[in-house]
Amino acid sequence: MAFTIGIIQYSGAIPVFGIFGGGITTAVTTYTDKYTYSGDTVAAGTVLGLARQGLAATGNSTVGIFGGGYDTANSAYTDKYTYSGDTVAAGTVLGLARRFLAATGNSTVGIFGGGDAAPISAYTDKYTYSGDTVVAGTILGLARYCLAATGNSTVGIFGGGYTTTAYTDKYTYSGDTVAAGTVLGLARYYLAACSSTANGL
Repeated sequence: MAFTIGIIQYSGAIPVFGIFGGGITTAVTTYTDKYTYSGDTVAAGTVLGLARQGLAATGNSTVGIFGGGYDTANSAYTDKYTYSGDTVAAGTVLGLARRFLAATGNSTVGIFGGGDAAPISAYTDKYTYSGDTVVAGTILGLARYCLAATGNSTVGIFGGGYTTTAYTDKYTYSGDTVAAGTVLGLARYYLAACSSTANGL
């Protein structure tokens, strides 16, 4: 199973467009779509620097970070997509190469968590947009992949995953603490998540 991952760009409190990037058709791709909410239009965005599937993405009001994934091997590569001008550059690599991870964050940091690093991982990376620095975050309470993540300006929630769990982790950005959240109503993997506040951006 492969994923195409999306991020959202904001203008003030109003969402402007989303970027969907990577994935697999008959082969892994660098292709991106730019979905503009006003008018429901879709146009090709700027291609990513590395073709891969099973990646994750998060961002803030100015940039999106696509990280991890898999082509012929697990990857720690990141792409930094700057919305203004639709430019793509290599970001700082993650601390652990893995696929089928999840990501969420707020206006200052993105958290990439879980994934299949052979073995399954509870590892997290903390990507600070200002300065493009990456450090290890606090590990999740349960190692898993094919999970999903969302959150607001203060916490990120990582939920579900393989092997067929309803477990959630609550990652508090201030202090980098992780605690078990409330379990989901249905144990599952290959799920997705979103937020009414678009991660508090």
